[in-house]
Amino acid sequence: MRSFPNAIPTDRIQEVISMHDEFIWLADSFGEVIRRAREAKGLNQKELANLCKGISPMYISQIEANKRSPSQKVCFSLAHALQLDQRKLLLLAFRDRVPKEIRDIFSTKRPEPSGSRIPDKVQTLFQMLAKLPENKRRRVITIWEETLKLLS
Repeated sequence: MRSFPNAIPTDRIQEVISMHDEFIWLADSFGEVIRRAREAKGLNQKELANLCKGISPMYISQIEANKRSPSQKVCFSLAHALQLDQRKLLLLAFRDRVPKEIRDIFSTKRPEPSGSRIPDKVQTLFQMLAKLPENKRRRVITIWEETLKLLS
């Protein structure tokens, strides 16, 4: 049996895979996560597209460059092909679609409401929502609902 000097001991393989998975999720964008995961699997864009059925290599390229946002169906297909957590990938895709101002509101730690007082950040969020046109307001609410379903 041939020995590899830098080989990972078999009892540590799962630990290393887990650490690598966490490294992938440190990416700044959806496209970067896809690129890192694809490269970690040793796939080129054409090979990934073939695994995803119905997605072209050009579309993969545009997703990785953050020039196109994937649909929910594409997210699930990519997650399956790259063996990524579907929920994490979908949340990341939604994160990239939500305006920065709204992401910032949800990413900062909010103080607990005292009595019936609504925290200032939540109040600001509702004020921003009220200023949006009806069709955009419905889209934001749908995204919130879907995100909350995924988190619960």
